[in-house]
Amino acid sequence: LAVQESTTKRSRENKAFAPGEKLTFSVEWMAINGGTATIEDREIVSLNGRLCHRIVARAVSSPFFSTFFKVEDEIQSFMDVEGIFTWRYEKRLREGGYKADTFITYDQFRHKAYENEKVTDIPPEVQDVMSCFFFYRTLPVELGKDAVIKTNADGKNWELQVKVLR
Repeated sequence: LAVQESTTKRSRENKAFAPGEKLTFSVEWMAINGGTATIEDREIVSLNGRLCHRIVARAVSSPFFSTFFKVEDEIQSFMDVEGIFTWRYEKRLREGGYKADTFITYDQFRHKAYENEKVTDIPPEVQDVMSCFFFYRTLPVELGKDAVIKTNADGKNWELQVKVLR
């Protein structure tokens, strides 16, 4: 994918997150630690001439659970620093004997998503399923005011509606 040198249509101020942020969660099943999940903004990288946040989410089963059902999942999103939208999405699932990999490249200038041989038209400045969480954090949050985030996954476009309840 050759990305044009021009700037994006959107520039969004980001005071919500930065490289080095890491959230760690304990995954529980019937009061037993089943593993851990992390989401982190690892670093700023250059992807096809654009500076991007490299967002990484991992889920790993505990040693006990791994003896009968091992999980080692990783998702990466490469999100434009200037516009806070996705350029690339990678998902590697390893769950028991199941394995699946997904790689999507987003051409935000031509409004196309490329997944294997499939090409999908996308709306301008679309998000992948990981970047939408980080994008939402840059929006003003008001009680009772909904946000709609243009999202693409599995060859489909949809609008993620976020309701602020309290």
